[in-house]
Amino acid sequence: MRLDIDGLGVQTHLTILQSIIGRLSTLGGGIKMLAATVVGIVAVLGDRDLRSASALGGFVLVLWGLDGYYLAKERWFRRVYSRFVNDLQSNKVLAQDLFTVEKPALKSAELVKAAFSPSIWVFYVAIFILSFVTVVTRDCQ
Repeated sequence: MRLDIDGLGVQTHLTILQSIIGRLSTLGGGIKMLAATVVGIVAVLGDRDLRSASALGGFVLVLWGLDGYYLAKERWFRRVYSRFVNDLQSNKVLAQDLFTVEKPALKSAELVKAAFSPSIWVFYVAIFILSFVTVVTRDCQ
């Protein structure tokens, strides 16, 4: 049975996938904002010892990994969306497909690839450099 592309069920399913993709993208932006805020606060108010600099570096690494995780999930859902549209155009989508949303099945290679995407690693390398310069220049004063 051919599903109507303009049908309410198809449009709702696509809207659900689009909203998941949008939320994941927003989470990635929020994580970057958190990293920048924390580094800025530590730059202004932080201690001058190596332990706090190490803790800051560890915190930024965790945020880097989390940002990569959300980007990998976002990419996965984009592939699901594209596959659904392609299957819909090829008449391969069944009515029951409209009522399920696949759970992301991410491989570690996808997570690493996402974490080292230019949209992520450039930001976090810049944050690390800023943190290092802040700690070094604070010690010179």
